[in-house]
Amino acid sequence: DETWCYALAGLSDSIESELGAAACITIRDLVPPRAPHDLMAAVLGGRAVLVLWEPPPDETDIAGYHVYRGEGEGDGEPQRLTGEPTEENRFKDESAQSGRTYVYTVRAVDGAGNEGPSSEPIELTVEYPADL
Repeated sequence: DETWCYALAGLSDSIESELGAAACITIRDLVPPRAPHDLMAAVLGGRAVLVLWEPPPDETDIAGYHVYRGEGEGDGEPQRLTGEPTEENRFKDESAQSGRTYVYTVRAVDGAGNEGPSSEPIELTVEYPADL
């Protein structure tokens, strides 16, 4: 948020009045960032899923990203995995369980806290190497 204050004074033939009362306006950022793109996900040997993405193009006010995970086939509401937005464009999901299918999406968050729309989803069935 930015606050701007203005006060006016009159000027006529070299006579200047005192400043009037200040009027202030607060400008709030209400526009969320666009969605990240090019999501990728891969199973890591260390029993985790690595999710990677590209930031939204031409966005200069990205504070971070929230990563969401849902069950495959659209079952239930996706769960946010990040408490606070992560500043990196990758996330390691160490709670993914072998034998399950997950759908990941990512949403960008700007400096004002506006959360943008979800990226295109990526679906991944988790099979850790020891389980194969």
